[in-house]
Amino acid sequence: MSTVATKFDQCTECELAVYCYCDPSEWVFRTQEEMETITKAIESCPVRERLIQTGKEKSV
Repeated sequence: MSTVATKFDQCTECELAVYCYCDPSEWVFRTQEEMETITKAIESCPVRERLIQTGKEKSV
């Protein structure tokens, strides 16, 4: 199993995964507060940060 697959496995139970794995232009929020809360939670996710760093390393 690859490292990326292992990281994705960590997201299967996360309620934010739907936001992390789709285009941000498709996100829909009911309120401004919900948008801010979810955006902050996504930005602070350590799995997402590792995926972003891994992607940057591969693109270099």
